[in-house]
Formats: sequence, C-alpha cells, structure tokens
Amino acid sequence: MGLYVTIYMIMNILYISANACKRIVEEKEPLKKVLASFDIQYNFSAAQKTRMQRLIRGTLRNYVSLKYEILAEDEHFKSTNKKIYLYLCTLFSIRKLIKLGSEEELKDEFEDAVNQDKLNVDVDETYNKLLEMGRVKFAIPEKEKENSVKYNSLLFSVPEWIINIWLKQFGQEVTVKLLRSIDKKSQLFVRRNELLISERKFNKSKDFKAVKGVKGAYEYQLRSSLNNNEFKKSGYCFREDLTFQDMLNSYTLPAGCKALLLNGEKTEVTCDLAIRLQTARGDLIVNIEDDRKYRKGLYTYDKLGIKNISCYHANIDLLRTYLGYNAFDLVVVMPKNTRFGLVNYKPELLSSIKKQDYRKLKDHQLECIEDAAKYIKNEGTFIYCVETINKREGEDIVNLFLERHSGFEIVASRQYLPYEKQTNGMYYAMLRRNV
Repeated sequence: MGLYVTIYMIMNILYISANACKRIVEEKEPLKKVLASFDIQYNFSAAQKTRMQRLIRGTLRNYVSLKYEILAEDEHFKSTNKKIYLYLCTLFSIRKLIKLGSEEELKDEFEDAVNQDKLNVDVDETYNKLLEMGRVKFAIPEKEKENSVKYNSLLFSVPEWIINIWLKQFGQEVTVKLLRSIDKKSQLFVRRNELLISERKFNKSKDFKAVKGVKGAYEYQLRSSLNNNEFKKSGYCFREDLTFQDMLNSYTLPAGCKALLLNGEKTEVTCDLAIRLQTARGDLIVNIEDDRKYRKGLYTYDKLGIKNISCYHANIDLLRTYLGYNAFDLVVVMPKNTRFGLVNYKPELLSSIKKQDYRKLKDHQLECIEDAAKYIKNEGTFIYCVETINKREGEDIVNLFLERHSGFEIVASRQYLPYEKQTNGMYYAMLRRNV
C-alpha cells in the first residue's frame, strides 16, 4: 500500500506542474532547466510529459489573466500566496486541457496536491468554485475596459508595466502588433553547416527551403520535430534564428581573423561564428559560465566538426586572467537581458521577470559592453547583441557607451521586431574602434 501511494503522489501532474510554475516565476529557474530536472527525477510516460509541458507553458502564457481572475474572486480566494500556483494550474486545466466528464479525476489530483502541501483548503468548495469559473470563458470586466493598458494586459496576458514601456518606445501601432505577435509561432530556421555538406547537396533535401537574401539560411518545411531530422542529427545543419544569421552576414570576416565571443551561452551563434571563421582560417575564443551549457557546447562543436574553438568554463572576470586586452579583430558580446524578443515561444519570460529586475539589467549590460571594448584592436570591430525589443537594453546602452568613448563609431545596427518575417525580436549594433 505504501508503495502504491508513493507512486501516485509522484505522478500527480497537477502538483508537479504547480510547483514548476512557482520555481520559474519566483525562483527564476529557466523552463528548460526545470523540465530537464523532471526527466531525471520522474519516469513520465509520453502522455504524462506532454500534458505536464502543455500545463506549465499554458499557465505561464496566461499567467496575468488567470491570476487576475483568481484574485478577483475576493470572497472565496483569500490569502492565496502558497496556493496560487495550484489554483492557476487547476483553472487552466479545467478550461483548456481536460475533457468534459473527467473533472473528477482532476479533483482527485487537486485534493492530493492540497494534502501534500498541507494547505488549509476546503477541497470540495474550492474545486467546485474553480470548476464553475473554468466552464465559462473569461470576460474582461467593464470597469477594466476604460483603461486601454489594463484591457490589453488582460486580453493578451502581458504585464501592464511591459505594455507601458512598449507604448513609450514604439507608440500605439507597433505595440498592438507586438501584442498580437505573442501568440504566433515564429518560423523555424536552420543554418547549413558548410564544413560538412555543400550547398548543392543540401538543396536536394525537400525538408528545407533556402531563404532569399540570407546566405546559408533555410526554413524548415516539416511539422515533425527538427531533432528527429536526419540532416540535423548528422550535423549538416543546426537551428538558428534568422536574425542572428542576418546579423553575422552583415560582417565580412578578414582572413585569419582572431575573434572573441563573451557570454557564449547561445550555442547556435557560437557555432555559426566558428564555422565562418574556420572557412576564413580564423579562430574563436568563447567563455561559458553555466556548467550544463558548457558541456552542451563542447558536444555540439564536436558534432559539427568545428576545430577552431577554445572554450573556457569561466565568467568574464575569470576570463581576464587568460586573455590580454587590445588583441582581437572581432568581439561579440551578448549580455543577460529580458529576452522579450522570444516571448512567442518562451511564455515564462512574461511571468518571471519583474520591473525591478528589468531596471537592474542596465548596469550589467553597460559593464559587458565596456569589457568588450577593451579586447578590440585598433580598427577592430565588436558586436553588441541582445534578444530583446526594449530600446533601453539596446540602442540606449550603445548610445551611452558612445558618449563615453569617442574612439568608437557605429558601422551598422538594427532592431528586429518579432512580427517581421516570423523571426524573433533582437537588437544588434556593430561598432568599430578608430583609435
């Protein structure tokens, strides 16, 4: 009997998902890291895993509106601090995931989750209230329609402070386009690995379609997972958003180029740059602070046949003990940022980052761009790149840097918006050192 109870508790998908949402929102753990920890901790079936992922992603994507709906029920849902994630996941399950007639199974999970966390909750009364709410579509109250920011916050489930930033930076028309783009899936693009396969041979595959105007870029044509594609498994291509490929295409590598990529945790960008350098007889040094991403990077470099990377498992401070200043032709720096250019397929970003976190990023980003500048040779170039659509993290940082350093000038810059060409949002600036 004890064994049966243990297994039942482990496989309570509702309970696991609610705790996952709490880790992501409050402890700011990346969704991928949380899901990876579950793969080790639990022996999920394919159906259980699918349900859990849909439940976590769906709850986080609708976090703002679901939370408003729960807290608006003032008479019933009081002091929900410890219970809120269970309520959110339950309400989303009722509305989106469970079939009519299977509410009792969900209620069993709900009761088990309440018991596991020893919550002071009347199971029947609370679940029935959630069931009543979940059986009807959420309607935005009339009082909230008077304020357009509040209305759009609930309609698109985006925090008000983010909408206010976009309105201030882009205006009404672009903000509406940004909000509408959140629910649209970005197209999946790959980069051909010219180290292992020729353009002629790669073009024979019907799985990929060449992108006009972006050399080496292809659009994946199938609905099946790219990870199961034979070309991908063979290292003939790797996933990379069109924005990064377009950015790197805008820079002509000099022969024998010596390059440095700071904060190289974006494996696909590291691989793309290294492949370009290898064909130009150049070399790349990269630092990766996160242990899991460091090991993933080493595996990927080997799989793709990349031989010209020196990868340090270190942060930028430690990297200074290995490298000299004024020594590189090209430096690429990718500091931590809100990553709001990725919200269409990383919904947890909207719920996990808070206004105070956003304000703290400025100092970090300025420090990173200052560090990058120290490694550049005279007449060398560095690229500042952030996966966001907020000007404060992009062009404002670059302009502030240029105010302090007259010896640099912008060669090229661009802000990609996520509704353009089904790509992600991203900003980059290419700067040249003249003295």
